[in-house]
Amino acid sequence: MKRRKTKSLELEPVTIHHQVAVGGRVVDAASKRPIPGARVRITGKGALPTQEFTTTNSGYYYFIDLPDGAYELHAWHGAGGTRRGQARNRAKVARDPEGNLPSLFLDLPLVQTTVSGSVTATGKRPVMMAQVRIQGSGEQAFTNADGQYWLRGVEKGNRTLRVTAQGFKQSDHPVRVIEVGGECTVDIRLERANPTPQAQ
Repeated sequence: MKRRKTKSLELEPVTIHHQVAVGGRVVDAASKRPIPGARVRITGKGALPTQEFTTTNSGYYYFIDLPDGAYELHAWHGAGGTRRGQARNRAKVARDPEGNLPSLFLDLPLVQTTVSGSVTATGKRPVMMAQVRIQGSGEQAFTNADGQYWLRGVEKGNRTLRVTAQGFKQSDHPVRVIEVGGECTVDIRLERANPTPQAQ
């Protein structure tokens, strides 16, 4: 019985080139530092399904080979809870007459939930180097030369500010943080501490 000779079929390697259509970074709005582990969602009209990307350690995200059209970007940081807000932006993908796809890079800044204000004494004089902290949490700040402070990355909800400064009475102030990614203003006035009587 004769065996049939088989011919081997040689295939030429095919290189597939992908093009970044929309990319960029998710960053902190105040410090501009990248935020790793943030989620970015892109949606567009038509048959293209919604896509999501988790940012790299350098805060980068990208979406490749998108069809031409208008898209909406939505970024958030789930691990940050309510300490940061969300970011949204729009992008338009359009190839040139030769079919080339220009990459569009967009940074998406996430604003931290913030409590800010001023600490003053009698006569509205600013109190410098007063400590302002959130009770039961790690957020704290010191006032500047103008008596101003900023507490960033505060969780949403009912909070208590405790203010201490040398030569003044300790002061506690309730505050309700409502808007995630917003800024709540709390101005505080301190009273002078009673001088310690000297021993005779």
